[in-house]
Amino acid sequence: MDMMSRKACIIPVALAVALLLSFPLTSIASAQGPGGGSGGLPDVKVKSISFSNDNPNEGDIITISATIWNNGSKDLTNLIVIFSYDGTNITTVKNVSVAANSTTPVQITWKAVKWTHDMAVVVGTEKAIYPKSALTMTLKVDANPIGDPWTILGALIAVGITVLIAVAFPAILGSMKKKNMK
Repeated sequence: MDMMSRKACIIPVALAVALLLSFPLTSIASAQGPGGGSGGLPDVKVKSISFSNDNPNEGDIITISATIWNNGSKDLTNLIVIFSYDGTNITTVKNVSVAANSTTPVQITWKAVKWTHDMAVVVGTEKAIYPKSALTMTLKVDANPIGDPWTILGALIAVGITVLIAVAFPAILGSMKKKNMK
């Protein structure tokens, strides 16, 4: 096979693998609405998501809180709560219990990554995820600031003085040599 044929085969295969790998998390993150109740699934959903800092910078450690709501008449135990951003799993909290017709808070910490993210939380068990339980919120994480203005100004002045010395020093030496030769 020549190089062009190989490239033509690799691209569709790479796209297919990427789609297959992203399919489960993409469907979980995009599914929203009330818990099932139908088809034998419990009526459970993520009622809300909140952040300890709504405007974090990259590298900040923030707390992500989710409120899990059981709208059913039976207590639910051994649930898992999956936290993710942009389809990437942050962590899974296991052994969560929610009493009938009540809510339970679940919290994690996350080191913020620069960009605007779709933060998703979904509920399930070790055997099945309840896609209709998911909730997604957008969180914008800013880049770290460069520094305070005084530090930047000081650095610019230091660079300016260094350049001035580098340019002026040879000229000063040259004029001193001319004086010494006379």
